[in-house]
Amino acid sequence: MSRLAWIAAASGVFAAAAFTLCEEVIWHGQPSGSADGAAILAYYGDHAAAVQVGDVLWVLAVAALCLSAAAIVGEMADQVRRLTVLSLLLAAGLLAAAGVAAFFLALSASGGQLDAAGALTSWQREGALYNGGRILLALPLLVVTGWLVGRRTPVAVVLAVVGIGLAAGNVVGVLGQVPFLLTPLWLVAGGLAAAVVVPNRGMLSPSA
Repeated sequence: MSRLAWIAAASGVFAAAAFTLCEEVIWHGQPSGSADGAAILAYYGDHAAAVQVGDVLWVLAVAALCLSAAAIVGEMADQVRRLTVLSLLLAAGLLAAAGVAAFFLALSASGGQLDAAGALTSWQREGALYNGGRILLALPLLVVTGWLVGRRTPVAVVLAVVGIGLAAGNVVGVLGQVPFLLTPLWLVAGGLAAAVVVPNRGMLSPSA
């Protein structure tokens, strides 16, 4: 494996683990669904420190998500590479912005600078940023999936089918957080296939 492949693999594992830690542990019990402003204000005020630690970890995980695509992007031709990177960065920007919005929501709630109505508005803004980023994440997934299909090998086809499922899951949200949490690992799998399964030829080579 190349150094780039190792970086991508480590980044993907970190991103998946950090996202899971934030969602399932650090932010456990966070308001969801049709929570009212009072509940949101109370949660972010009482759990401000934990929320902010999670938000910092979240932003780092978003950066790692981008790096998890490094190996597979390195195998692509220029035009496909540009489209993949641009769409991934756009989605990542919204996801990172959601973490920043939550950080300042917790800061304002704990400092007594928000009322219930203001907390609800800020929380809805955070949710809109996250949902927008998650949905836009389907675009780089589909670009990479299309590129994989063009490799015409069994491994590429399997990865492509999984990619379509992850893209659909990120858009419709039927499977909850699972498609989002698996996305960086899928990008790593594509990169590992490029670096290990058939390096420099065949399935994932840009000249194939």
